[in-house]
Amino acid sequence: MTGYGRQIVKKVFTMTLTASMAIGFSGAGTISAFAASGSPSAGSASDTVKAVEHALHSEELSAENVIGDLNEDKNSFHQENEDLSIEIPKDPDDGIMMDTMDSHSITMQLPKEVSGEKGEMKDGTLVYDSDDADVSVAVQAAAYDRYPKDRALDDQADTVRSLIVIGSADAPKDYSFKFRLGRNQSLKKGPGGLVFIMENGESAYEIMPAWAKDAKGNDVKSYYTIKGKTLIQHVSFDENTQFPVVADPAMSGYYYKKSNVSVNYEYGKWKRTSSIMNTKKTKGGTLTVNESYTISGSVSGNIKGIVTIGTGSSITSATSRSWSIAKNKRCYAECRAEFKVERGTRKKISMNTGKVVSKNSYTVKRPRGKYYREYRVHYL
Repeated sequence: MTGYGRQIVKKVFTMTLTASMAIGFSGAGTISAFAASGSPSAGSASDTVKAVEHALHSEELSAENVIGDLNEDKNSFHQENEDLSIEIPKDPDDGIMMDTMDSHSITMQLPKEVSGEKGEMKDGTLVYDSDDADVSVAVQAAAYDRYPKDRALDDQADTVRSLIVIGSADAPKDYSFKFRLGRNQSLKKGPGGLVFIMENGESAYEIMPAWAKDAKGNDVKSYYTIKGKTLIQHVSFDENTQFPVVADPAMSGYYYKKSNVSVNYEYGKWKRTSSIMNTKKTKGGTLTVNESYTISGSVSGNIKGIVTIGTGSSITSATSRSWSIAKNKRCYAECRAEFKVERGTRKKISMNTGKVVSKNSYTVKRPRGKYYREYRVHYL
């Protein structure tokens, strides 16, 4: 889906790829939903959900903002609103689909460890268990706590969390998230461990630097590598690691805001709208407009993600004009349009951090009214 802007502020979809290696802690203590067996596959969906709640709470990603009221059809749970649509599959092999209004859709496939497993919905969390590995995956749609309060919508999702749950040191250390990307999209490493999903040369989503903690809150080394369209998270636990371990890469989008906005009215350049009239060999005559030209709006600077005063309009002369021209003259008729002009600064802001990641100046001009605003005779 190609994008379009929103009035003043554009909210862009955010997705949290949360790899929860076994699961969580709260404060200084250890909380394990699978302490009795040491394997997440032995726990119920309820156990997984409880463990995920503790893991998210420890990282200030409150489990209370999980969107439980998702639409359900035969193959998925989904939600659509004016800013984004998300689709969480019942079959993990179908992948999680996300579509924002100013970027093309992307689909993220879940790790192979849960391939072929059917999801079970529990308290707004879709849980995929695996019988063959110490791994399960919990997926949630949620409203992002860090999103600005003036734009937050409690009942509309702007985040999809994919939590990988691992119960022992025998589990794999590498987990692959393969993306189905459009022709103009790609994964790219950024500074400080960031990873970007690029679209037409601009970042459309950002994946925050990888981190991991063990059950006692100790840091565990975690990082990303990229192989084509696959993001691989590596978690370096060992025999000394206190399980469970939580690793959380967060992928977010952007929203856009205008500032320093000014609006005024300006005339454009004169446009010729008739053929040349020559009265040097006559006593004079009448100059009549017999040609029309289309005058369109214009944009300078990047306005992706924001709605300004519009740029798609144009005007074409639909009014005949005539002038009496004296003898010995050469001239033609011309006109010009009046434009409504908006100037301002476009800010691109990370939904994950709330920080401005880039900004640029823009100018948008749109013809005012249906007709040219001024006509005159231009003498040669």
